[in-house]
Amino acid sequence: MKKNLFISSFFLYLQSYSSDNYHALKVNMWGDIPTHNQMGVMSQKPCMIAKNFIHYAENFPQHLFVDVGAAYGVTTLKLLAKKIHVIANDVDITHLNYIQKQAKNDHLHQYLELLPGNFTKSFSGKNRKIQGILFA
Repeated sequence: MKKNLFISSFFLYLQSYSSDNYHALKVNMWGDIPTHNQMGVMSQKPCMIAKNFIHYAENFPQHLFVDVGAAYGVTTLKLLAKKIHVIANDVDITHLNYIQKQAKNDHLHQYLELLPGNFTKSFSGKNRKIQGILFA
């Protein structure tokens, strides 16, 4: 019974999604988008933690934020739409290229930095003031 409710909620979730940012990506039966590197899935909407992160970032629009494991950028693109500076990190460059293309299409690429690779190995916070980091 609980499993049916869980699956049903995903179908409702998918039907309520109106953006076509992800129109070229394949969606699984639960409404999630499998990542290119097969390491997981990305939801089409920010989770509650990401929503809280976005809301927090709105209070600091001139500061820098980091989205670790950005996948196809559901959180990064929401932040960029609010003209918030974001470093998008992912181990798969395909994901970052997708985010960059969407940011350019929306004329928001000036707010975006890409950081490919393992975050702990590739990020140097030296001389950078980071207001928040999302690991979700």
